[in-house]
Amino acid sequence: MKMHKPFLLVLTVLISFSLHADKNKKAAKALAKGDVDKAREIVIESLQDDIVNPGGNYLYSLIYTIDSLPDYSIDSAQKYILAARVDWPLLTEKEQGKSIKNGFYPSLFEVQKERVDSLAFLRAVAQGDVVAYESFLRQFADADKVPLARTKRDSVAFSDASEVNTWQAYQRFYETYPEAEQVPEAQERYKVLIFNDLTKDRKLSSFKDFLRNFPATPFRKEAEEQIFEIMTAANEPESYLRFMAEYPNSHMKKRAFDFVFAIDQAAYNFQYYSRYTPTRAIQDSLDNLRKLENIYLAPFYENDKYGFLKPDGAVLFGPTFSSISTDYLCGDIVSEFLLVDDKVINRQGGIITEGEFDLVESIGAGLIKAGSEGKMGVWHKSGYQILPRQYDDISLLDSRLLLISKGEKAGLATYNGRILIAPQYDDITVEGQFWIFIKDDLLAFTNIKKIAAIANQEELRLSFVYEELEKLPNGDMIGYNGDSECIIDKNQEVVIPMGVQNIYPMGDNWLVKQPFGYRIFYNDTRKYSDNLFPEVEFNSQWLAWKSDTAWALVNKQSARGIIFRLDSAKLINEDVALTFKDLKGTAHFNNGSRVDFTKGDKVYVLGDPYRKDNYDSKSQFLVIENSKLKKVYSMQGKLLFDLKQGSLRYLSPNYLVVENRGKQGIVDTTGKQTLAIKYDGIGQADAEGLVTVLLDGKFGSYHLATGALAAPKYETRARYFNDQLLTTTLKGATGLTNFEGKTVLPFEYEKVQVWNDSLVMAQKEGLWNITSLDGKKTYYMPFINFQVVRDDNEEKILKIYTNDGYGVLSSKNGVVLAPTYNDLVNLGSDTLPLYFAEKHVREAEFYVVVYADAKGNPIKSQAFRGEEYDKIFCQ
Repeated sequence: MKMHKPFLLVLTVLISFSLHADKNKKAAKALAKGDVDKAREIVIESLQDDIVNPGGNYLYSLIYTIDSLPDYSIDSAQKYILAARVDWPLLTEKEQGKSIKNGFYPSLFEVQKERVDSLAFLRAVAQGDVVAYESFLRQFADADKVPLARTKRDSVAFSDASEVNTWQAYQRFYETYPEAEQVPEAQERYKVLIFNDLTKDRKLSSFKDFLRNFPATPFRKEAEEQIFEIMTAANEPESYLRFMAEYPNSHMKKRAFDFVFAIDQAAYNFQYYSRYTPTRAIQDSLDNLRKLENIYLAPFYENDKYGFLKPDGAVLFGPTFSSISTDYLCGDIVSEFLLVDDKVINRQGGIITEGEFDLVESIGAGLIKAGSEGKMGVWHKSGYQILPRQYDDISLLDSRLLLISKGEKAGLATYNGRILIAPQYDDITVEGQFWIFIKDDLLAFTNIKKIAAIANQEELRLSFVYEELEKLPNGDMIGYNGDSECIIDKNQEVVIPMGVQNIYPMGDNWLVKQPFGYRIFYNDTRKYSDNLFPEVEFNSQWLAWKSDTAWALVNKQSARGIIFRLDSAKLINEDVALTFKDLKGTAHFNNGSRVDFTKGDKVYVLGDPYRKDNYDSKSQFLVIENSKLKKVYSMQGKLLFDLKQGSLRYLSPNYLVVENRGKQGIVDTTGKQTLAIKYDGIGQADAEGLVTVLLDGKFGSYHLATGALAAPKYETRARYFNDQLLTTTLKGATGLTNFEGKTVLPFEYEKVQVWNDSLVMAQKEGLWNITSLDGKKTYYMPFINFQVVRDDNEEKILKIYTNDGYGVLSSKNGVVLAPTYNDLVNLGSDTLPLYFAEKHVREAEFYVVVYADAKGNPIKSQAFRGEEYDKIFCQ
């Protein structure tokens, strides 16, 4: 019988399965008996017989997991168990049944697979590195241990990143393993490390670049604080404005605003005000703050609490404070802070700092120094602590930097409190653009820009080579070291190097005295003159020098030529220089005028004796005198007059005193006699042009401007009272006269003082009265004594005392407070008083207090018991 090929194939497979099924059963029995070699041999034979052999693959996988065998292999075990799983569906139902009957079925395969997976997992755990876990996860992707393997892999990977501990390592971790539970921690560490790494040089550019590249960084605040401190280290208003413009949303913007406002107010007279107050609302707010800081405050006491009043009586702070500084009880509180209840508060009521302090004081530009037991700190009036309480002293230098002291050493901190230079120098001072450091008796200098650059990690280099530094009027500096000197200009460049020399300013140039003579150093070319002069005279206008045996003269400020071949030269002052040649002398004037004289003539200057250190050509006359006459010239070389007899003395820019045969008189600049030459003495003119004259032991007066003469008949010198009257004494009494000596107020008073244009204060028999100029009419009440509250051109205010008590008189407002009070104190300023007036009711043992304004209008009234009154009374 003929068979079809499909039937033959099926029959072959059935026969084959039957054969390897039997072999697998035998192999299983051999394996069960421990005969691994026989089992392997049978399994290999079985697998060779049929490639679809789940039982054989299972058994081979099982053999490969016996760890005592040399060919132990988890990977091979996985290969065969996976093959078993693949083969099983390829069997027919009948074959599957027989396989199950022989002991080989899918659940058994799954147990082996799980066992192989576990062994693979344990292998990865044993190796313990990321590569092992990654290999497991790739090769055993469906294993039950995959989640645990992934967790362990993440842990090992994070540990590896932690060991490297760079932001790059953490970045690789969270980018490679985005699902790892360590990702948040890795990201946090990444942010810290990348911030620290990219800003490790601590420079301004690094912090700016970091914020530009990582705008959402959690270190934005720290970066902005560093940027703020570095940018504003020199404490210039422009730097705060730049910061606010570049970082308009920064948490440091308010501090920048508060700082620039205080600095602008203190050092720049609000020059930058419009730059940081862009809106009307902000301007109004700051205007109110400025007004509040520019008024005085006065205390009041109510319900066992203290409060503070404004000058108009409005309450700034209600009675909420249990204690205030005792210095405040006398009012006129102008400080920008208040000491209340162990707190320092600003005028807006904000707390600046708290605690018990021995010392609290303003050091300028809105900064307040406070401390106790010798340790000081600094706070800004807006409430920021600038420096902790750990310094022996702190002050503000040049409205720029804080001078901090510990022991005997000084250092510098910024206005914001960043330490630039720890205390290490003997002292630090400022002269113009020069910041001068002193150490071991030697000096070095630098500028604010270089000091501020320390905040940007720039090194400050100081050269301690000077024993002394002297600032010149033009801002340059002379440096001294022993016999050596040098010139440093205001830009701190050395103009004339250090050398054994003496250097003198000479206009825009310098005269340098060297061991063998003088040379001129020209500032514009920075070169010395070619000539060396053995002798030199100079001032701001003239230069005279000797070359070989001849002198020369030049006016430094004019284009006129040099005068050569002179026998000698002499500089009288800045306006006149004298030259001599043969028998001829010449006076040279600044304007080019010249006056010749004979060599034997006497040439001298008459000048104001009180202006020796403050030269003024208007207070000088040149006199050329010979045996016959004196010629008087102005400092412009104009001949004013000749005098044949007598001597001359300076009196004023327009008058001279002439003395002849022991008598004195006055002439003007034309030589005209304005006061006869008959007086025993003539004094110097005072500021009002009043000159005292003396004749036969009596005093009179002469007024230069009007020519009015009060004949000498008084016992004391006349004094200027106002522009129409003089005060003097006659027969032991004081009165008033006009400039001609006519009596206006009779000589019957002990003292006379100005009250206003039409009234005077006159004391008679111990009592003061306000009287008319002629003394015929008396105003107000007499008073025994007085204390001046205000005395200026606008108003005179007196606190007066009478038998009935204290009161207030004003030259403008009359009786402000009737003299009925037991005590009276001005709690305000001289120009805007606020009176605290008290009446003591002895019978009831209480005190009635009235607060009154400058015109006497009541602002506030109170009644106190004795113990209460003591708490508000100004001692």
